[in-house]
Amino acid sequence: PTRTTINGISRPIRYELVRPGLRDAVLKKSFGMRTAWHWRPDGRHPGNAAIYGMYKPENSLSFNAEAFYDGGRREVVVVAHPIVNHHVVLGANVTQGVRGLGNAWSTTLGVEYVDPNAKIGRDFDAIDPIGAREANRNFESEFFVLKPAYRSRTHAQGSVSYSGETGLYSLNYLRLLSEPLAGDDFYSPVDRWREAVGVGLKANLDRRFDVELDVKYDLEREDVLAVAELGYIAEGGFLMGLGAELLVSPENGSFWAPYRTNDSLYLRLAHLF
Repeated sequence: PTRTTINGISRPIRYELVRPGLRDAVLKKSFGMRTAWHWRPDGRHPGNAAIYGMYKPENSLSFNAEAFYDGGRREVVVVAHPIVNHHVVLGANVTQGVRGLGNAWSTTLGVEYVDPNAKIGRDFDAIDPIGAREANRNFESEFFVLKPAYRSRTHAQGSVSYSGETGLYSLNYLRLLSEPLAGDDFYSPVDRWREAVGVGLKANLDRRFDVELDVKYDLEREDVLAVAELGYIAEGGFLMGLGAELLVSPENGSFWAPYRTNDSLYLRLAHLF
């Protein structure tokens, strides 16, 4: 928000960002473990069941803040502190070959639980040059409240996939089992997908060319994320890819809404070894 009301008078809000050092943002501990049981690994219709757990930093920075009213400038000042928030990820999945269709086809069902309130050691300390501060601190005044909103969430997912000489193909489904995150205040995150279907493929056109396609569609919010890429493998193991990323997000409260003007073309260069 850019303004707030104090004693019936609208006042502007000015934001200040405390920039962390690169070392403070990157060097964070993480660990994980996965175990699986396989049946008929070399026969027809192989399958496996797996469970896993991880303790790791989230993929993006979170923010905490403190605020005060500047009477001289007659504005509210919010000082935002980037935070590396850790979370625990627990999951299980079962993969089974499809009977009657050979080993190239398989189905997978799984469930995953994410708890962003996990605390091990000092990993929840804020990145703050003044000193370590608890990342779940909050600020309250008679005018407004700034409080982190970390909530656990659970997803169920399933897929049918084909892996063969011509390429990789999959039909995917994901559903949010927990209550959707509102995303309607300073802190609250927003779920990327609530109930989504997706299609993915990587097809080998010939020895040199391949094409990749990844399309996701949210059945509730009608968000669409589509990525397509044409790749060429040159002599010496060099890979060149020309791709496009397109995004449709009709609802302003969606996770993808801030990025819907970011449709892009890109060129990717890599070396295979």
